[in-house]
Amino acid sequence: MTRTTTATAGKERFTFRSAGALFLLSAVLEMLSLTDDIPLFGAMRGGAVAVIYHLLYAVLFVIMGVGLWDRKHWGDKAVMATTAFYTADRAMRLLSPATLTAYMFHDIGSYVGMILPVGEQTFRQLAELMTLLFLACWWAFAWYTYAQRDYFRANGK
Repeated sequence: MTRTTTATAGKERFTFRSAGALFLLSAVLEMLSLTDDIPLFGAMRGGAVAVIYHLLYAVLFVIMGVGLWDRKHWGDKAVMATTAFYTADRAMRLLSPATLTAYMFHDIGSYVGMILPVGEQTFRQLAELMTLLFLACWWAFAWYTYAQRDYFRANGK
């Protein structure tokens, strides 16, 4: 059981409220990009698939944001569930070279001439490394949330 002091509780509150606010902002950004293409199953997908994808992430971000901001008793579980979903999504991208390539070249568009001298393989490895670093950050936050789970239980909301 974690022993919480007043100073520690203040830091936890700041950390979780800040994260909650940023996840709510992420939900807004997902809604603004509702029709943007997404990398899925070896290609860039648009239309209804992209809308559902963005809506799903927006809903997950709102649930996490509210859970963290308002210190809901389920806030830590929302972080874990979203982390699992995000991990599965990024694992599909990492395990499918076609999806990663489609995503890379979709995003760089007209800058492809600048990147190809570096080499497509090097560029792909950088994209893979960046994805792994993002996953590591997600899991670090999930671990922190899990370690501070008593913070959410103490509230009773």
